[in-house]
Amino acid sequence: MLQNFFELLTINHFMYALFRIAGMLMAAPIVGSQLIPARLRILLALLITIIIFPLLPVSGSWDAISLEGFIVTIEQILIGLAIGLVFQFVFQIIILGGQVLALQSGLGFATLVDPQSHENLPMISQFYLLSVTLLFLALDGHLTLIKMVVNSFYTIPIGTVGLASEDYMKLVYFAGNIFSGAVSIALPAIISLLMVNMTFAILTKSAPQINIFSIGFPLTLIFGLFIMYLSFPSMMDFSQLLFTNGFQELTEILGQR
Repeated sequence: MLQNFFELLTINHFMYALFRIAGMLMAAPIVGSQLIPARLRILLALLITIIIFPLLPVSGSWDAISLEGFIVTIEQILIGLAIGLVFQFVFQIIILGGQVLALQSGLGFATLVDPQSHENLPMISQFYLLSVTLLFLALDGHLTLIKMVVNSFYTIPIGTVGLASEDYMKLVYFAGNIFSGAVSIALPAIISLLMVNMTFAILTKSAPQINIFSIGFPLTLIFGLFIMYLSFPSMMDFSQLLFTNGFQELTEILGQR
């Protein structure tokens, strides 16, 4: 009888840990994209859970088919989603910044279907997204996410009590950085192209016989690409700063030190 109890306890804790890790993989960038099949994500979550399960602390016991078991399951999924959404927000900052830059430089019409989200995105956004994805992998961001979700089992043990309301508010406030971060990425192009357009306005006023539309559009494209070339290193540095802030925000939410 005692052996059956411990077997049931082990199975329940394994399933709860699997729910938390699966929630993180479902919302995390790269792995959580539509480019990765759902079966592969489930298999990856199962593999990670099998590897880290011997390291996890054992807390109370809840019957999986009960109200408490249902609450514990929902809490684990929400914790995993919170871990993945922090860096999903960072990637959305890069995408939105690329869209603003594309619209300002006249490249908003050059769109392709993004294989990750299956949405039409400007080519600048896709180029930025690909560059930041490689930076995220080069910085071992995916390994750090797995490490943080493992440590979360110690700071927030499996139970009916998950994240506090203050933690969810921190997540909402961090999501508010999407618009300010996107403007920060596109701000050099916005200011530079504004000066270019003011120059064209002065040129049109001083020489009305010049067809400004025939020369203004291609020059705006050229200046936009040139500004993107000049601002690309600072964009990568800013992305690295966003990743650092994301890890710090996640550390505060999970209560890890």
